[in-house]
Amino acid sequence: MEFGIFSNGFRPHTSASQTYEEDLNEIVLADRLGFRDAYISEHHGEPVYINKVDTLPVPELLMCKVAGLTKQIRMGAAVKLIHLAHPVDTAIQAAVTDHVVGGGRFIFGFGSGFPNPLFANERGLSHEDRHPRLRESLDLILKCWAAEEPFDWNGKYWQGKNIVATPRPLHAPHMPIPQPSRAPNSLYSERRTSSNVWCV
Repeated sequence: MEFGIFSNGFRPHTSASQTYEEDLNEIVLADRLGFRDAYISEHHGEPVYINKVDTLPVPELLMCKVAGLTKQIRMGAAVKLIHLAHPVDTAIQAAVTDHVVGGGRFIFGFGSGFPNPLFANERGLSHEDRHPRLRESLDLILKCWAAEEPFDWNGKYWQGKNIVATPRPLHAPHMPIPQPSRAPNSLYSERRTSSNVWCV
């Protein structure tokens, strides 16, 4: 049996740096104890959090720092909200993280996240379309990782011309891609990737 930890990245307000240091120390200890995985939540700010809660909206940065202090533990977001950012940028960030973390230790966990309209609305996006937008985001991310030459994308939610997304992931075709699910009809990637599923 293998064990892992879930790092919530969500603590009573002190300072973001102190919160991140506490998260980092937990993962370093888990690595020393032989834990296999560390999943780090992606939390975005909300009005009720101001001066009350410290959040971690870019867990990949913490993973890159932790990678230099650990030997074996695998790390991934739980979850990356891929419907909130342009998929080309998400694909590039994930591939760079895969190379920096190294050793096949990066996991690209993705999902739609907590259903708060704030996150989409503050980015000029529709909350109601988040699920189909997420599906298209995943398709474009996978295309970015597979393409061997520039390509155009003219989707319903995302567009791009002469897209070049480098580097590609460290190991072809890509890193592990798990996703959370409460019901089978919420699975986005079962036919697109050889992904694992978190049951929540």
